[in-house]
Amino acid sequence: MCFNQYEVGQVCLVMFDNHIGIYDFEIYKEFQKQGFGNEFLKELLLTNNESDIGNIYIQTWNQNIIAKQLYSSNGFSVIGKYHYYMVTE
Repeated sequence: MCFNQYEVGQVCLVMFDNHIGIYDFEIYKEFQKQGFGNEFLKELLLTNNESDIGNIYIQTWNQNIIAKQLYSSNGFSVIGKYHYYMVTE
């Protein structure tokens, strides 16, 4: 994700059917709290409203309170939770 000449973050968008999945959405530390994450989401949602895109899904860690606040302020709501498993020896 770029703003002017700066790379301010990264995101992985996965398109399936007419839905979008947002994964690994990150604004780099030195650019946080400047509205870049909010602006990205607003532009994506605007694109959604102007096209035939279906649902937009986003994932984050439950402990990432700041991300959860950003997502809920842009209209996202929790629809499910993932469980992660690890093989131990």
